[in-house]
Order: sequence, then C-alpha cells, then structure tokens
Amino acid sequence: MKDVDKDNLIPGVPRHAGKGVRFAPALALTVLLACVVFSCMLSFQAGNGESGEAQSLREKLNDAGLPAIYIYTRGGKSPTFVETDPPEGARGRTIKDNAYINGYCEITNLGSGRAFTSRMKVKARGNTTARAAGLEGKMPYKLVLKDAADLFENGHVESRYALLATQGQDLRTHLSFLIGQQCGMKWTPDCRFVNVVLNDDYRGVYLLVSAVDGASLSEHVGPQGFMIECDAYWWNESVYFEAVAIGPKKYYTVKYPDGERLTDARLQQIKEYMDALGNDIKKDGASDRIDMETFIAWLMTRDITGEIDAAGANIYYYMEKFDAGDPERFKLHMGPLWDFDNTFRRDGVCDGKWSPQRENRGLYFRYLLKNEAFIAGYGDCWNRVSPSLIDVARSGLQALIEAEGRSINASRRLDAERWGSSMVTIEDEAEEKIDWLKDRMAWIDSQLAGEDANGETA
Repeated sequence: MKDVDKDNLIPGVPRHAGKGVRFAPALALTVLLACVVFSCMLSFQAGNGESGEAQSLREKLNDAGLPAIYIYTRGGKSPTFVETDPPEGARGRTIKDNAYINGYCEITNLGSGRAFTSRMKVKARGNTTARAAGLEGKMPYKLVLKDAADLFENGHVESRYALLATQGQDLRTHLSFLIGQQCGMKWTPDCRFVNVVLNDDYRGVYLLVSAVDGASLSEHVGPQGFMIECDAYWWNESVYFEAVAIGPKKYYTVKYPDGERLTDARLQQIKEYMDALGNDIKKDGASDRIDMETFIAWLMTRDITGEIDAAGANIYYYMEKFDAGDPERFKLHMGPLWDFDNTFRRDGVCDGKWSPQRENRGLYFRYLLKNEAFIAGYGDCWNRVSPSLIDVARSGLQALIEAEGRSINASRRLDAERWGSSMVTIEDEAEEKIDWLKDRMAWIDSQLAGEDANGETA
C-alpha cells in the first residue's frame, strides 16, 4: 500500500511516521497502535456505532450542506465555566474556570468532499455571551485543532478558531468585516457559517471565525512586534498594565508575545511606549507613531455600523515590529475589528448618534478628533468609501446567498427547531441589513455635510 493511502486511512499521521520501525520497534509499535485506536474511534463516531438518532442528525446536516463540525470530548464532558464579579473599583462581570477539554473533531461538507479529522481542545469563551447563554444554552466556544486546517478554503491553514453562537441570524459580523475592509482595515479575520454538534448534541448554526491569536497574528505581527488589548476584563488575565496616559483604571492586556517570550524587560518597554504615545496624543491630538489609516478605518467602521458598546474589551492595537531604542521607527496599528453584538440595531439606541467610542476615556479618539489632519483624513476616507459602500455590501451579501443561501436557510430551520426560536431567511436578513445601512449612511452624510468629522458644526 502506498504512503498516500496510509494517510487517507489514518488522518493527521505524517507520511514518514512508519519509517522509524527499523530503529525503534517498540516506539513504532506504540505509535501504530495509538493510530489504529484513534482511527477506530473516528470510524465508530462517524457512523458505524452511532445511535439511530445520531445517524439521522448526520444525514440532516449532510443534506443541509453547511460545513458541520462534530466535536467529541474525552468522557463526553461539556465545556463549563463559572461567573465571577470584578474586583472593587473595576467593572464587568465575566467568566472564569473555563478550562480546555481535550478530544477530537470531524469536519464534513467541506469543498474537498473529504472529511477532516484532528485531535483538538475546546472551551467556553466570551465575557458576556457565555453568561447570557448559560451552561445549557447556545454557548460560544474556542476551538484549537492539533492539525492546522484550511476551514475557510482560501489557501490559509489555521489551528485556532472562535465559534460564535448566532441567534437565528447573524450577518452583522460578515457586514462589519466587509465594511472594515472597505474603510481601510489591514487585518480582517475570516468567517463562515457552520453547524456544530457536541458529543452528538446538535448545538445549532455558528459563525466560525479565525481567532485573533491564530495564524493571522504571525502574518501581521512579527517576532519583534507586539499586540495588546484595551480590556475591561484585565483583572481576569495574567499579564496587564495600566494605561496611565489615557485615564485612571484603564488597562491593557498583552496578547503577544506570550509565555517565556514576554520578559519583564519587554513588558516594561511596551508599557513605556504606550505611556509616551498616550501623552503625545493628549498633548497634540495626534502622533507620528500611529498608523492613521487604521485608526480612521476602525472608527469609521464603528460609526457606520452604529456600534453602541463603549465599555472596552476587544479593542486591539499591534505593531509589526517594535524597536525600543527607536520607538518612532514603526507605527502602532489599530485592529483587527472584533465583537459586533451591538451593531445594526433597530431599537433606536444608535439613531442620530455617533459611535460612543469617540468619547470613551480609554481610547484616543476624543483627542484625535481635535486634530485637523485626523479630521481631514476621516473626511477623505468617507468621500472614498461612501459612494460605493451600499453596492459593495449588497454584492457581498448576494455572493454569500448564491454560494450558500440554501444551506444557510436549511441549517437555520434546524437551529430554530433545536432552540424553539423563529427562523429568518438569509435573503430577508440581507434586505433588512441593507435598508438599515442606507438609513445610517444617509444620516452620516447629513452630519458631515454641515459638520466636521468630530461632530462639531463647521
């Protein structure tokens, strides 16, 4: 039998795995037995030993057509967490004790037609969404594959993913990423709809998103760079420092580098850099140290999508390279965009209002919007983006509908049955989002026609 045939029988095992037999028979036999056991486990869960109910579910998801992620944890355990209150003086109730659970997964209905299998680990994620769902609800997850995979089928392999729980519909993330790209964001995660099954329990339609700490990180942040988050939940993280130059009780958590690569000396250098940057911006309303394009793109995307959440968290900054000896050599970028739970709202809370991030005391915009160069750059970006944005958004949604509309609708029906909720077709949701976007764009146009980009009368 050829090596390639062996690969097909035992997923995830490198082609050279059996070549060590002549040198270490005992080790080779152990590896072979482990692979056989793993392969048998996969075969059992894939259908040979499944219950009739599990087989019926698999058939329904195959017919629906979306990629389906079957997660099997050791001992059939489900991800858990406990809620925790912030320390005195801090804000934000969140979760803790959400440890990873080991297991393996099978992913079907990929374009290749062949199921992908890998060992993996999974845990509950989300500061507020996990608490809102509860342990028995539609919980969001963090999924880490042992074997990296191209789950977006765009030529990029990754191992770290977020599974965001949709509530019957969720084009907010798709549209926000698309708008961010149009506005000039240099780093936008990939996303797609999938079905998720946890230990034979159908959990519904999720949005699979490339994790911020995944493969994209190495593409945008080099070994000498860093990435930090303006984080309202800093007290629940292991590494953080106070953003004293911006405001009291505002903290950054360090996302990269991590572990042994983040020395005390490096952490101090990053802190000193951010303090100096904040002082520059507070003094002059601008700084040569920032990448103006990504700061403008980040704010404009929040303005367009009507984001109302200004409490902090999921606000990222990164430097491709960082030279403490020459801190102005490389610029600080803003991004990637993340967290769109409070965008495209129809309850009137964002009507006639700019994004509250403009006044957030933990961000820089309240100072940047007093700078003529920043205001002019915002206006130039709007003039470039606004004439075609509706058409671009409509075209992007139509492409998604043509490619996966039938599969998404079929899966939304299954999701609605699972959770006892109403079902909205992707066509109806897309139309509603475009109508909302038209109203929002018209309002911004009216404001910029008679006001500066900072909202003051010209």
